[in-house]
Amino acid sequence: MTSDVPESDAPRRRTMMWAAVGVVVLVVVVVAAVLLTGNGGSASTPGGGQTYDGSAPPTTGTGAEPSQTASTPVPTASIPKPTATGKPTVVPTQSTATTNAPLDDTASLDNGVEVRVTDVESVQGDAQGPGEIAGPAVRVSIEVSNTSDEEVAMDLALVNAYYGEDKTPASALSGPGLAPLTGSIPAGKSATGAYVFSVPEDQREQLTVEFSYSTDAPTVIFSGKA
Repeated sequence: MTSDVPESDAPRRRTMMWAAVGVVVLVVVVVAAVLLTGNGGSASTPGGGQTYDGSAPPTTGTGAEPSQTASTPVPTASIPKPTATGKPTVVPTQSTATTNAPLDDTASLDNGVEVRVTDVESVQGDAQGPGEIAGPAVRVSIEVSNTSDEEVAMDLALVNAYYGEDKTPASALSGPGLAPLTGSIPAGKSATGAYVFSVPEDQREQLTVEFSYSTDAPTVIFSGKA
């Protein structure tokens, strides 16, 4: 049985077949190169094929900004040190210098200011502010006399009280009769302020009253029996 294709055409057909295979291989190589070139390069492709060229941080699909890793330092407020009389009920504006006097005496400062405790009354304390507890208390009246030639500001005046041998801080109360010193005292004039503190009745043998109105003037410390 003889073939319909002449034997002289067989080499030609094999040549054409290999040529076709070569063309297919070339096409595959070209397509692969195109795909690699499209996805390659130095740029990264974060999320969904979007390229990132490094000029700005990538964003998510929701538009949220990337979280910050560095925190901004928060300035810390300076905290005054406790005085020798113990931890103050209210953080006072005090100088480091102190002037001591008996509870029933007058303290004279070098700037012409005189301070004295005019009265310590036993009262039933009113609780109106946060953390206050009503109960046995004392109302301390303080008189400030200005014998200088200039007015003296009392807007920063603060009073603290301590009781007992351990000088336990007395909690400040809202009343009755609370009347803090405010404003300014003219030259040659006097002013009186009233402050209420929670002090147990059996702890009044030793009472300490601390008065301060300026960092430029000494803190006055009165001590004695209420």
